[in-house]
Amino acid sequence: MPTGNSALDVDGDRAVTLAGELVRIPSLYGKEGTAIAERLAEELRDIGAATVLQDVAPDRRNVIGELRFGGGPTLLFEGHMDTKWVDGMTIDPFAGSIRDGRLWGRGSADMKSGLATMLAAMRSLAQRPGEVRGTLRFVSEVGEEGGGWALDPLRKCGALSADAAVVGEPSGLAVEIGNRGWWRGEIKTLGRATHSGTAQEGVNAIRTMARVVLSLYRLPYVNGDDPIWGRSSMNVEHIEGGRWRASVPDECRIRVDSRITARTSPEEADAQITGQLRRLETENETLRVDWEHLEATRNTRSASWIAQDSPIVCTAREAVHNATGADAVLSASTGFTIAAILAEEGTPAIILGPGHIRDAHTVDESVAVEEIRAAARVYTALARRFLAPQVAGGTAAIPGTHPK
Repeated sequence: MPTGNSALDVDGDRAVTLAGELVRIPSLYGKEGTAIAERLAEELRDIGAATVLQDVAPDRRNVIGELRFGGGPTLLFEGHMDTKWVDGMTIDPFAGSIRDGRLWGRGSADMKSGLATMLAAMRSLAQRPGEVRGTLRFVSEVGEEGGGWALDPLRKCGALSADAAVVGEPSGLAVEIGNRGWWRGEIKTLGRATHSGTAQEGVNAIRTMARVVLSLYRLPYVNGDDPIWGRSSMNVEHIEGGRWRASVPDECRIRVDSRITARTSPEEADAQITGQLRRLETENETLRVDWEHLEATRNTRSASWIAQDSPIVCTAREAVHNATGADAVLSASTGFTIAAILAEEGTPAIILGPGHIRDAHTVDESVAVEEIRAAARVYTALARRFLAPQVAGGTAAIPGTHPK
């Protein structure tokens, strides 16, 4: 690990301790309470940041903190403070304990370690104010995980506008330049009911749906690969069918959530899915799709990204190298984050944070302690470089050009 660099002069142990404290504060989406926001605000005030607690609903608050170092660009550190719920977890969700080199608990990876390391970087910059110019802003909101995402109040007060943003979602410290889009919808197959004793005279909608499910995972766009974006995913996340015992089901429904990369447009995904369904209907006279239901439930979004050579991407890659000694991995998020919204609204944003998305929302969520410390160094190096007087004020990237 590089040493002797003031850009890396950050208290990683404090970041680990704070991450554990945040995990021990329950902040389930939709019912976050105010304790988590107040703890973040306490840390910001101790750092010396101008701090605002923004009431968005009863017992729900956003947090905004700023360090101002004179004229220059604004860098936004952004992340949500809410977590998924804890049903079915196999560990104490709020223990915030460390064992086997990992911090355990709900939100440890997604994304309280990201928040803690951003605050550690802000503290480091506050201790050497003469080295940077501009504004470093921290924003944390409630509801991102699905319970009333409170972005509008942040928009209205201008907190989300900046020259660039770093979203601290778990990326394994890869620099993620984009977010996947999606094809979502419900597919319903129709059958003909009869008694189980005469099942051969009916049409089993679940059986025909089995053909549909298998065919979806074989679609060409799901099986193409990309060095940055990886492979589009297909996920049949819910299935429901059958009305009564001893009866052939006359309908079956699945809910599909397919996350598409920049290599596939929503129109292409839709064409492949609907084309496959029509082929199956043609090839199997007993297979019928309820097209009206599909049309009513279909929802799509394109992938979103910023250019590989945008200033924030270049700065982040350099920061990862300086802070860890390893070349930064250039990638794209497998999910959807606020980075896509920020970029579309004029603030080029990357996703970069400790932890891995595969550990988020799991029954035993955790993050490596050493990765928390590394993330604190990365954020510190990134902020010092982006706000350095000799390079401050870089131009913003324009979303839309596909990475090569």
